[in-house]
Amino acid sequence: MTAQMTTKNQITVPKEVRQALKLREHEQLEFVITTEGVQVKRKPLTQDNLWEIVAEQTAKYGSYATDEVDWGSDVGAEVFEE
Repeated sequence: MTAQMTTKNQITVPKEVRQALKLREHEQLEFVITTEGVQVKRKPLTQDNLWEIVAEQTAKYGSYATDEVDWGSDVGAEVFEE
């Protein structure tokens, strides 16, 4: 299989490779240089890069955290009638 580099130094990962590695959109690949050439691997998800992904998503879409809800003042025990 081959892939051609564009003028912007980008390549399209061939469909067969994407399927074999079960790659999805926005997944990261790792390039390992060896004496025989280059290996391309799916970058494993670790706790560190999980938080990188969360930070990227927060920067792109904003935080979905909400302010604390004000439920009013405490009234004590609730009274239920039977």
